[in-house]
Amino acid sequence: MKTTNNMVKSYLTILMVFAAIFILEGCSSQKSTIYWVNSVKNNCTNGAGQTKCLMIHKGDSIDTPQWELFYAEIEGFTWEPGYFQKIELKEEILDKENLPADASGIKYSLINVLEKQKDSRFDLNAKWILYSIHGNLISPGNPLPTIEFKLSEMRVFGNNGCNNYSGSIENITSDTITFGPVMSTKMMCMEMAVPDTFDQALFKSLNYKVDNQFLKFTDGNGNETLSFKKEDL
Repeated sequence: MKTTNNMVKSYLTILMVFAAIFILEGCSSQKSTIYWVNSVKNNCTNGAGQTKCLMIHKGDSIDTPQWELFYAEIEGFTWEPGYFQKIELKEEILDKENLPADASGIKYSLINVLEKQKDSRFDLNAKWILYSIHGNLISPGNPLPTIEFKLSEMRVFGNNGCNNYSGSIENITSDTITFGPVMSTKMMCMEMAVPDTFDQALFKSLNYKVDNQFLKFTDGNGNETLSFKKEDL
């Protein structure tokens, strides 16, 4: 009887050891981490070609963020343009033998959304009517240039008073902006002074400020280039 009890104890001990190993292995293949997700996506390239990817910052705050492209999907997470989201994720290491060659070896799943912050840059998302160029008020007698933003796609478009234009936004912070290449139609109008001056001023615009119903651009020296008034809806 005593021998049988010893055998049972030994068997249970072995089971406990294997259970502990199994738990440790499970813990080592999974971990949780905290990311900030940007309010805009950025251009990236995956196996299918050009697309838009999330931008993430690995840190507790976004006071001085270091954004980087994030190519994987996050199960259970809904991206919202116009909001920074602080999220807790579960990272699970997958068995590479059962994965396609170009698939990620880590599965990301949402645990919780910890915080959301409105992105002030999205105050630009409106149609703006030109108010002044280099501080000089524009007469309403001729067609007034316009500018519109679609930050969820990092695009800008409008009319310079004669031709339609559109282009990309390469980078934007809470007070600086860098426009990418801008394409426009090539019509010639009776009055080209305002359209030509507008194009040159937009090219020099590096900083911006939204103040209630007004949008003002300045150059690198702080000189006003363009100011706009938000279109009344």
